[in-house]
Amino acid sequence: MEDGPRLANGPRRINRGEQVHKGRKQRGPTPRCLRSLSLFPFWERGTLWHVRVFNRSTVRAFADAHADARQPIFAWFAEAERERWRGPDDIKVRFPSASFLAGNRVVFNIKGNKYRLVVAIKYEFFVVYVRFVGTHAEYDAIDASTI
Repeated sequence: MEDGPRLANGPRRINRGEQVHKGRKQRGPTPRCLRSLSLFPFWERGTLWHVRVFNRSTVRAFADAHADARQPIFAWFAEAERERWRGPDDIKVRFPSASFLAGNRVVFNIKGNKYRLVVAIKYEFFVVYVRFVGTHAEYDAIDASTI
């Protein structure tokens, strides 16, 4: 009537991944090596991914130089990393004041249009690259579509 061999102390030995609860075997957690397997290829699972933001060190350096911009910029980072942007329409819903340029560039107004954040977005990979962060006057001096 017992499922496995008994140990020296008397309790029954159970296989890895099984748990005994009130005399019944129950399957344990999924092994780590099987967690990444899916029925769908990775390009079909795009809605499960969140946006990854690169060049954070550039933004940190700017935030250290402009203390009043620190909280709004990091708030933007926190929101961007939680999003699942699949195209410009998704960005426009959350950030209505965002401007779209050629080459998948997007300009975000930070702290009431006092600062500008220019990013390049690769929608198919859910990646955001920070290309420029600066004051409104500094933004006027650059060409945002080529920076």
